[in-house]
Amino acid sequence: MTSDTTTTPPAISPTRSNLQTAKQGKLQSAADAIITKSVAAIVLDDPFYGYLLLRLRRAPSSQINSMATDGVHLLYSPDFVTSLPIQKVKGVIKHEIMHVALMHNLRKGVREHNKWNIACDRVINSMLTANGVDLPQGVAFEPTDKDYSAEHIYNLLPPEEDGGESGGSGGEDWNFGEVLDHPDLTEGD
Repeated sequence: MTSDTTTTPPAISPTRSNLQTAKQGKLQSAADAIITKSVAAIVLDDPFYGYLLLRLRRAPSSQINSMATDGVHLLYSPDFVTSLPIQKVKGVIKHEIMHVALMHNLRKGVREHNKWNIACDRVINSMLTANGVDLPQGVAFEPTDKDYSAEHIYNLLPPEEDGGESGGSGGEDWNFGEVLDHPDLTEGD
């Protein structure tokens, strides 16, 4: 009598969590491919942006709705990245790079976070659109914002509690990126 020691693994039924994990994996892979293509195109086509971009550590994040930077990382939501054409993804990456180039994360000081982010976004979006960069619809800016500093725009905005989240002509969907505090500035928290 021979004993069969080979065992067959139990059948794995596709549970909701297994399907959700598989879907997230595919979404993450698709987002990674888009980010990689965008980074390669920016490095080859725009050396200024490419140089700064290569210094940022890219990472997906479920904590943000679009993209963000703290001056060290470029964080992105896979859902957001896969929802846009690659030209707009490149535009948003350039937007985040400009936060780094203009040191917005280091210049914030004790300013209100959302109001500071709006002021910075308005300056950057005005600069980028004036230079033909393709950004998502509804971004906040006034054409003349590029002529001012983020500090100046910040001082023109109402306080957050008085509706300071209104970013200008961009409408309700203006917020596609965020400048975060630099990690060195938040370690003591």
